[in-house]
Amino acid sequence: MTSRWTSAPADDPDAIIVCTAATRPRGLYDDLVRDLAVAHIPHHHVVVTVPREGANINGTLGEKLAGLRRLATAPDIGGTYKRIVLCDAFDVMYVGGVEGRDELIAKIPVNGVVVAAERNAWPCNHPALRDHLHPPDADSVWCWCNGGFIAGGPGAILEWCDWVEKSPGYGPLHIDQMFINWQLMLKRGAGPGGTTLHDTRTEVVYCLSRDEGEIGVSVGEGGVVRAVNTVFGTRPLFLHFNGSWPVEPYLRMVSEAKRSDAMARAWQ
Repeated sequence: MTSRWTSAPADDPDAIIVCTAATRPRGLYDDLVRDLAVAHIPHHHVVVTVPREGANINGTLGEKLAGLRRLATAPDIGGTYKRIVLCDAFDVMYVGGVEGRDELIAKIPVNGVVVAAERNAWPCNHPALRDHLHPPDADSVWCWCNGGFIAGGPGAILEWCDWVEKSPGYGPLHIDQMFINWQLMLKRGAGPGGTTLHDTRTEVVYCLSRDEGEIGVSVGEGGVVRAVNTVFGTRPLFLHFNGSWPVEPYLRMVSEAKRSDAMARAWQ
């Protein structure tokens, strides 16, 4: 793997870094990089040279763990930053704005890991599994694992990788989120107990797969538009469009909210 690097801002440069990995920039990648830069969140991109084809089209669990370990132990990443975010590169938007930077730092524990959640059980999409065999004690329809977002302190990420490799049925050729879903069904959670936060209320990231209209927007001070989970009232900082979920409906929602807010201000 080779890397492209975007330098950190001068203020508090070691608080957090967002990392992405892909064979080539495409989709929402340029927007993600731009919006992170506006929010003064440093970004690091890893160019994946392993071919994405056949059984490896989505990458493997073993490859994911190896990549996380490299980031967590790299002097200019894990050796510098207190928190690391690793997210998909082509179908993720940062929607926190400038104000979201401190919020993101507060929501990512240094001594723990945040694992994204989704309502879809991909790649095991049989309705019986997806809709009826929810993980035990699920407190949300976003109860399955999503492999497109993980964040935490470097040491906690290494502990999470160790936990995965020691879990029942581990194999490096598995798909990452499918394997974690097995662990959820076995009541083992999405990582080490006490240090893993499975983001089932979409505090940090909202996955739009099978969305049924729960994603909304709110307009805050200064006309800043933020995404909102209308079920829990949480304001996620990232949106994950799960590969093929349409982006345009959300963008229209944002545009309409901005226009309505502008009209309201004009009448004040």
